[in-house]
Amino acid sequence: MTPAAASALRSVARRLQTRRTEHSSTPGTRLPLASLRGRLDAGSARVAWMLHVDGVLGRALRMDGGERMSFPLTADRDVTFTARAMLLPHDWRDGRGSVRATVRSIGADRGETTLWSGVLQASDRGRPRGRNVRCAVPADSRGVILSVDVIGELRTGSVTRAIWLEPAIIDPDPAWAAQAAGVAGADTETAVSGSGPVISVLTPVHNPPLHMLQEAIASVQNQTYSHWELCLVDDGSSDPEIIAALQHHA
Repeated sequence: MTPAAASALRSVARRLQTRRTEHSSTPGTRLPLASLRGRLDAGSARVAWMLHVDGVLGRALRMDGGERMSFPLTADRDVTFTARAMLLPHDWRDGRGSVRATVRSIGADRGETTLWSGVLQASDRGRPRGRNVRCAVPADSRGVILSVDVIGELRTGSVTRAIWLEPAIIDPDPAWAAQAAGVAGADTETAVSGSGPVISVLTPVHNPPLHMLQEAIASVQNQTYSHWELCLVDDGSSDPEIIAALQHHA
């Protein structure tokens, strides 16, 4: 590590000792679906979690047109499903047509109720940021179903797939969150409730492989413990992709 990077890390550490950080952007505990495999992925047809999908940063679940994926769930109280539904950037840019992304709940009688549905249009105006998804999952639900369906007639270049970016369940009860995430031990409640200390991860960066940087960042973002901050200290990187990635996360 160069003297400049070491000095920057010491400066960050001093600032962390003198200020308090509030983390209350979303009420309740946010649990990524990818971290709840024991509770939510059991019985699913397949699991296709990915990192860094075609330039999209974050953990994503890719689905093809006509595919449905069910996630058994027993919350015993209302919870919230959140995600961003979107086309892959080059599908959005070069493709044609549209797909429909849908979130359904499975009731105690095994009936299905649509909670959210949205059309993802190729070559639409604006940037391919997709659509924010946020819907309440009733307390008596026995599962959540995600699906993607192609709209209209298939032609050359038609879009036939989509991704769910950072799909998660938000639950207001830390005790249920601890049980669902499989957290054990005396610090269970603190780990998922956000009431513990802020953990600062100090990371010097100097021209690493791009995929390694993105996976390192995602590994921190996907923790079940919610009180953290990631401090990326650039040690004079010259790779344009690394500089762009750091600016994006900043």
